[in-house]
Amino acid sequence: MVGPDDGYGGVSLVRMTLAPHAHTGPRRYDDADRLVIVLDGHARIEVEGRPAVGLGPNEVLHVPRATRHGVETVGGVELLVLAADGGGQR
Repeated sequence: MVGPDDGYGGVSLVRMTLAPHAHTGPRRYDDADRLVIVLDGHARIEVEGRPAVGLGPNEVLHVPRATRHGVETVGGVELLVLAADGGGQR
């Protein structure tokens, strides 16, 4: 939806629709923290170093930068993913 090239600095917002029983597999992004927001459906999210958590509509999960994580859908799911680099400050 928006990203750094749109003048928002280190912030991006992506809307994703995942099919039933989809699995993104473990990923790691070093550039920014992420908030995963479930708009519709249900997903199970695994974040490195934490127990997997199930999320439904209007629930949010923080994924720190440089942390492996994966999403598995229970049915189909629609997500918003907000990434922010914090202006380079930690």
